[in-house]
Amino acid sequence: MADKHKPERKYKLPAPIANAGRELTAETAAMSPDEKTKTALERWRGVQQKVLKLASQAADVNDAGRVKNYSIAAGIATEKVLLLENKPTAIIGGLEQNRHLLPDVLEKLAAAARIVGKTNG
Repeated sequence: MADKHKPERKYKLPAPIANAGRELTAETAAMSPDEKTKTALERWRGVQQKVLKLASQAADVNDAGRVKNYSIAAGIATEKVLLLENKPTAIIGGLEQNRHLLPDVLEKLAAAARIVGKTNG
């Protein structure tokens, strides 16, 4: 019987992702920041390759649920790799074409912040 006060967990992280952070914490405790970054980057690259391989294997046997889970895990690992490499994790297109709109957007945000400040203050 499910506990009605506990939210149901709909997604379980594959073991390579779930264990990566825990293993890194124990392994890198005494390292310098640069060594930690290098070790973490190597680990996340390995996790990324592993879950991509697992996703491919799941696709070979038409296991859609596992393909989905491993693909999500690959996305998480890819984002970690990009962050550790100081690369962008999102592509924002059209900034040059819309730059002229930024002052108006900033003014609207400032006005909204003033309203929220008055309501909460």
